[in-house]
Amino acid sequence: MSACISRAGFLVTWGSNRQGQLGRIIKPEQLPYSTNARLDNSSLPHVVQQLANYSVPIVHVSAGSNHVAVLDAQGKLWTYGGNGGGALGHGGTCTEGSFNDRPTPVSDFVGSRVTQVECGRSHNLAVVKGQVYCFGNGSSGQLGVATLPPRGYISSPRLVDATWMSDADAGVPSTTDFDSTATSACGGSAATTHVKEVFCGSDCSFLAVSCDVALCVDRSLWPRLPAPVPVSAAADEDADKCETMDTSESLASGCEAGGPSYALVSDENEDTEANGLRKRKRSLERMEVNESVAVARCPFLPVYELQLEHLQYMAHLKQDCIVDGQIFSYLETAIGSVQCWNQSFLSEMENRNTDHHYIDLNLVYKYMTLMRTITRDTAKDMFLQGLDCVVGDLPQDFVTKECLRCFILLCLTPQFAVPENYSMLHIAYAVKIMNIRKPSLNILRDWFKSLPLQEWNQVVVCFVTAARYKLRCSRGGETSMSSETEVFFLLLEFLYKTNKTRESGVKPEVFYVPEIYDKVQLAMDYINYRNSRTLPQQQSQVFFCSFPFLFDAKCKCLVLRCSTIMQMRRAMSIETMANNYFGGPFEIFLRSLQLQEVCLKLNIRRDYMINDTLLALQQSSTNDLKLPINVSFVGEVAQDDGGVRKEFFLLLMRDILNPNFGMFKEYETNCIWFAEETFETDQMYCLVGTLCGLAIYNNVIINLPFPLPLYKKLLDEPITLDDLATLEPTMTRGMREMLSYEGDVEMDLMLNFVITRKEFDTPVDKALKPDGENIPVNNENRKEYVDLVVDFIFNTSISQQYNAFKEGFQKVCDSEILCFFQPLELMGLVAGNEDYDWGEFKKNATYKGVYSATHETIVMFWQVFLELPLEDKKKFLMFLTGCDRAPIQGIGSIIIVVVPVHNTNLLPVAHTCMNQLDLPLYCTKERLRYKLTLAIRHSEGFGIV
Repeated sequence: MSACISRAGFLVTWGSNRQGQLGRIIKPEQLPYSTNARLDNSSLPHVVQQLANYSVPIVHVSAGSNHVAVLDAQGKLWTYGGNGGGALGHGGTCTEGSFNDRPTPVSDFVGSRVTQVECGRSHNLAVVKGQVYCFGNGSSGQLGVATLPPRGYISSPRLVDATWMSDADAGVPSTTDFDSTATSACGGSAATTHVKEVFCGSDCSFLAVSCDVALCVDRSLWPRLPAPVPVSAAADEDADKCETMDTSESLASGCEAGGPSYALVSDENEDTEANGLRKRKRSLERMEVNESVAVARCPFLPVYELQLEHLQYMAHLKQDCIVDGQIFSYLETAIGSVQCWNQSFLSEMENRNTDHHYIDLNLVYKYMTLMRTITRDTAKDMFLQGLDCVVGDLPQDFVTKECLRCFILLCLTPQFAVPENYSMLHIAYAVKIMNIRKPSLNILRDWFKSLPLQEWNQVVVCFVTAARYKLRCSRGGETSMSSETEVFFLLLEFLYKTNKTRESGVKPEVFYVPEIYDKVQLAMDYINYRNSRTLPQQQSQVFFCSFPFLFDAKCKCLVLRCSTIMQMRRAMSIETMANNYFGGPFEIFLRSLQLQEVCLKLNIRRDYMINDTLLALQQSSTNDLKLPINVSFVGEVAQDDGGVRKEFFLLLMRDILNPNFGMFKEYETNCIWFAEETFETDQMYCLVGTLCGLAIYNNVIINLPFPLPLYKKLLDEPITLDDLATLEPTMTRGMREMLSYEGDVEMDLMLNFVITRKEFDTPVDKALKPDGENIPVNNENRKEYVDLVVDFIFNTSISQQYNAFKEGFQKVCDSEILCFFQPLELMGLVAGNEDYDWGEFKKNATYKGVYSATHETIVMFWQVFLELPLEDKKKFLMFLTGCDRAPIQGIGSIIIVVVPVHNTNLLPVAHTCMNQLDLPLYCTKERLRYKLTLAIRHSEGFGIV
């Protein structure tokens, strides 16, 4: 069998497993499909899982014929495999053919630090505190002990006879020619000898000894690999350890021109001497980037990781200097190697956490920042071509978790931040990552979750911008998704789901791809998407609507409009309508239905608005609610082209949501929430829910002062302490202070698991859990207390009222399409927003007749309007559209149409159904201000002129 140790200390084995020497039971699925390999063999490397779950990394491995011995970084010795001849050192009688396939510590060494271990065919040597121990088969004298038990083996560790200076026995270690050598090396007199290193052959053993204890090998130390450092820094420490080479003319000219040069220094004792590690650390600390130093390098240093020093050389080399061929070759090899990326930028790993990537992100930031500063075309091409090779070589089956580091690091390179590299880098990366097996993908998800917000944002942005670039370059009018786009969107979906599980993720808006609105026939895509749910042959097909998290507000509103029209068609059983209306104004479609008198008619008396509406909706079936609504007020002749409907919702919701009505309670933030105790029936709450659904369904914005948690509940998203601040910020501050309180919560705050609420102005204690009155809040359970308080306010205390509201809401609104929206977007869809960009509002205005943007009256109008206080501007918006809030798409989506009126004695008139303003040709700014102010302040009802 064969074994190796990864950089992070995972033991990997493959080959024969006849006696469990691979440390695992081979499963049939781990065998190559094209071979007839036996179940006790494995040609595929796999991690020894029992040791992988162990927090301490493995640092040394030695293999015998049928057994394995390993050391971890704490000096613990583990053995497993064939136990014939006592090769595992676990004691007792060992029969031929016995084995143990689970790595097990050698109990005799527990509590001691084993510094070396080596395996022969079926015997072992171990070093503890400078003393050599042996166990296993000794029939050929390989154990170095004078006497053996009759059975010919030792099953528990025994101290080797340390008679280094005598030849008493052939089975005892011999130093025939050592006497004079040791004496000379130790200063001319006999001195204590130390075991420097042990070796084992098939049936023999060797010891290397030294009088210098500093030269003794300690295999339990975490290995340190050499790194390039400037020669000047290394030479100060030990000039003899650096082999200086003749510099080429090109490098000499580079140094003379002021370009820094660097050496690749390898300390021959660095892996074994703590002193060497300290020297290297001091050398690196003293390194100066801008310093010109002589050039020296060790030709035998292998390429094993990406190193900052080489980029510093490239970054500070002047444009007219020739690049050193060896450094360029090193960079070219390292940049294009998956293995080099996986073992670069590592942080210290004294104790291994298998869930951590151990990437030093500060070092990564320095490296990538330096890479951005390199302007040489040859170097930039080399970087891009190298990354292209790495992406193409990314594996899909992983021996250890370390092989996944490359997926993190690639996303942080400056080349991945360039969307033009989409076809070369991004799409190939997406194909690779989406074909990873689920366990490895879960590990990668956890690593992405652990990234700091800045690096995580960089990862998300690099792929979103690439997707936007890809769509911008497309011809447009796409009705189906290509396989390339599909796999890329699946990657974005993976990142989006990962973002939702992070403690601090990027905003959902970062994932938006607004180019979808212009480049994709979204209405047709949605129709196909909905039809695929009922057609088995299309259920596996992927559509743009399968990725709603990529949609901005315009896309989502378009899809919502399509969904509404489809539901209306279904409600009316009309098969020939609406095909020409998906891309046009929604009001045109509604008007076409009203002309055919196919609608939900509400004939309402203004003085009995709530009762009349409740009665009308109770008499309407679910199918009726899917029809467009048409409102008329008794005794008024106004025709409902949209304006009457808007006023109806405005007035009705203003009355029914009034806290004095008793259904809702107003909090200190001026938001309302369901009253915990009320005399109103569930029918009234169901009515409010139905009205909210009808408003969305009929494209009407209503001023609904509910906080964001309502919309989170409608979308089944969890409520947190942050949501409590939308109702009771004072209580929220108190809760946060309690959570961070460093004293004794129980003794100082004296709280129990109860909450005091007012029932009809009378304080009442409510238990948050069974027997909560007798359970004190302490430092251990305070988080539970806070969670229960939040749950009580938003869920437990109002569950009956909310459930009735939700039932009414879902009678009208398709819950599937609402899931396309974020809670904040759903809130904006229902209640609009107060993000007023009046400049955008003015820019999108259109004019008819003699009016134009430069007409004198229009110029005066905008001057007067922009000088109005915010409250009057909102009143004008109410006057014009029937609502004082901007739609979810922004106020720029309101297109005001200004029409001239020649009679200057009239007031301005608004047609809310068309956002049309009839503006008389006023001659003075003062008269225009007076007339406009009078109109917007007395605009309730219809017919005012």
